Amino acid sequence: MFERFAAGARLAVVHAQEESRSLGHDRIGVEHLLLGLLHDDTGPADVVLRSFGLTLPAGRSAVAAAVGATEHTPPRHLPFTPPAKRVLEKSLHAAQRLHHTFLGPGHLLLGLLGGDEGVAADILARHGVDPEDAGRRVLAAIAGRGKLRPPR
Repeated sequence: MFERFAAGARLAVVHAQEESRSLGHDRIGVEHLLLGLLHDDTGPADVVLRSFGLTLPAGRSAVAAAVGATEHTPPRHLPFTPPAKRVLEKSLHAAQRLHHTFLGPGHLLLGLLGGDEGVAADILARHGVDPEDAGRRVLAAIAGRGKLRPPR
């Protein structure tokens, strides 16, 4: 699946892994994917999330409050939780529905918005992110950016 990820989506997943590690977690969950999307301040996902007032520092605080942080050193390889895998699959389906060949950060956000996926859904709701409104904004932002660039 990751061969279809555009550079921005790959970077969001790398940031999600870093966020999970920094909290001492041993898996990449939907909350980490949300934080990964908040790293790119120019991409459609971050622009939409910021339009609702959700920033990386606010997201980090919300994730730490919801799931905690430990001093535990996580393993080298961090697997995705089943809900995070579902978000990635939903993201791929969103890209396919739009007839996009590659998956970008906007598609990842559409995957997050596409269901009630635990901590991330709670954080989005607490920040007033309406999934339908946010989905429309993401689609408009994706359309405004033109064709996605293929991964390098």
